Amino acid sequence: MPRPPKENSRRNNPDYSPVTAQIPKPLGKKLRLFVTQEETTISEVVEAAITEYLDKRIVESAIPIPQVESFADLVKVNLFTLMSSGKVSLDRLRDLALGQKPNTAELAIIANVLDVAEEYVVELRDRSFPKNSKPKQTNGTP
Repeated sequence: MPRPPKENSRRNNPDYSPVTAQIPKPLGKKLRLFVTQEETTISEVVEAAITEYLDKRIVESAIPIPQVESFADLVKVNLFTLMSSGKVSLDRLRDLALGQKPNTAELAIIANVLDVAEEYVVELRDRSFPKNSKPKQTNGTP
């Protein structure tokens, strides 16, 4: 008889993504025995193992982290994550990646989606769009 889902189950939580893997039977038995003894879940063990594995691999392979110099760079580097969140329209993300100035709500949303301090995002915005750099007004002559 299947267990009823826990109230705080990861299965229905939008912050979690299902992952499927095929592992050797002896390893599967060892895993199930471990989670029973430790009173944890397979999801928690797999999450910890993947995190540890990737952290080690990323350090070993020295994958360069793209330098973000402007707000547009931040959007470009994280475009897939921002698109996947669905919280900012694709057209607007394109505009931001091309250098348009974000509004206050977009700053908050992007900071939240990327899990970075809002102050950092505001600093990038201010660096990209200094307050004293108003477009020069002309009288119509080149």
